Amino acid sequence: VRREPFVAVMCDTPLIDAYGVLRERYAHRIGVLNDKGECVSVISQTRLLQFLAPQLTARFRAALVGDYNVLRAGAAGEVVAVSGAVTLFRAFRVLHDLNISGVAAVQSTARTPSGAAAESGAMLASSTNLPHGAGKFIGSVSANALKGVESLKLFTTVADFLADQHERDAAFTPDAVCIKRRDTIGALVDKFVATGTHRIFIVDDRRHVHGIVTLHAVLDAIWRHYHLDPSEQFEKQIDA
Repeated sequence: VRREPFVAVMCDTPLIDAYGVLRERYAHRIGVLNDKGECVSVISQTRLLQFLAPQLTARFRAALVGDYNVLRAGAAGEVVAVSGAVTLFRAFRVLHDLNISGVAAVQSTARTPSGAAAESGAMLASSTNLPHGAGKFIGSVSANALKGVESLKLFTTVADFLADQHERDAAFTPDAVCIKRRDTIGALVDKFVATGTHRIFIVDDRRHVHGIVTLHAVLDAIWRHYHLDPSEQFEKQIDA
């Protein structure tokens, strides 16, 4: 059983400050206490973004995803991907062996590197491109999506699993969980809010994966905008 310290704030704490506490404590959710010290609610990072999204400035929403001065390293991180031809069980091993919560799925027969990734069937990607000509992005496989999956279904292919998921829930089609560098942060935020996902993949016009933006990176950018960067300095940063 994984145990984490309980993190909480009072009911009258501004939401952006609540995220500051999450950020400091490396927590994914935060408790809300009333004036008697009783926990009356729990707010996740996804719910925080849903509340904060309508309050974002037009200037912030208009900034481009490809402007790494805004999202900093969050958009340029290393991507882990699996071929759609591998089984769900192999994808689960990737998540387990690399201790990550989600991977990109691509149409590919690319070779894998050596090490844990190779043993699991994963492909490692830099912020520029997947190795060995990896193919089109077809979706995302997360640890949450695999919860409750029947044992026999673990031996279906990732591509078949995603096709079935997309047919049942339009919120998780490939277009819903990917974005291009020339798109705006406003569009990115809207996708996070609509899907509740924790990661959206950056793709080019051929839908090849070039990077990843996490929910944490977006919330961190919002927090820095309101707490660390004066408005004028932030706007200069976007224009740089």
